[in-house]
Amino acid sequence: MVFFVFSTCSCVIFLVMPCSFMFSSPVGSFPPSPINVSFSSVNLRNVLHWLPGHDTPNDTHFTVQYAIYGESVDGGNQLKWRAVRQCTVIVRTWCDLSAQTSDLDDGYYARVRSVVRKKSSKWTGLQRRFDPKEETRLGPPLITVEVHNNTATITLKGPMRYQLNNQTTAISMAEIYTHMTYNLSVHNTHLDQMVSFFKYRLLSYNTKYCFSAQSRLVFMPIECQRSAWFCITTAQGIIDLKLSLLIKLSMTSLSLKTIVLQKSPFYIL
Repeated sequence: MVFFVFSTCSCVIFLVMPCSFMFSSPVGSFPPSPINVSFSSVNLRNVLHWLPGHDTPNDTHFTVQYAIYGESVDGGNQLKWRAVRQCTVIVRTWCDLSAQTSDLDDGYYARVRSVVRKKSSKWTGLQRRFDPKEETRLGPPLITVEVHNNTATITLKGPMRYQLNNQTTAISMAEIYTHMTYNLSVHNTHLDQMVSFFKYRLLSYNTKYCFSAQSRLVFMPIECQRSAWFCITTAQGIIDLKLSLLIKLSMTSLSLKTIVLQKSPFYIL
């Protein structure tokens, strides 16, 4: 409390006033701006995420805009912001911007604001530019194993680029990252080891073999996710087994390669 003393000829008056009269607390903006705006990207599906600001009302909606690096208003320094129709006044806290950020030669910015009862917050944007080709993650390739006449055929495909709709052509990420290769790991129950450098040998009988694959980019620090293990068990008895390894890259112009491992060990490094 603050005391003011007024002296008169006949009396002294004490006036008590609240502290807030002199030291008012700053009032936060309403509605609160979103926080933690960032992109997540897998196979070039580029999704913007954010969190509601502190004390954001339950009836809050959000609006998203994006801008392309290098495009400005009237040739000045101000970015040319574009509205996103499907992410205007929405309830959810994410926005799929894959279509808007599909040109891999460009970099992008994005921002989001809160909207409550016709009042809008200040914009909250990314901390830095988003470059999809350099920042996406590669999902696991599709691995299938077929066994016929004691021959195991392993087929690797993809990962595939995220399709915007059913009309777009499916494209392997190997067509975008032309130096992409695979790491194929093999695990069997007899040796209890995992090999990830393309080393194979004759299959043993009555043995469980498991295969897992992962894309690999030598010249780019991009995270590549590993596939789940796909397992088979070879037949019982002493028989002449063969392992046929078929690695299939889903590139239109790339022919399929088949490697057959017979009686002697065979190595691929």
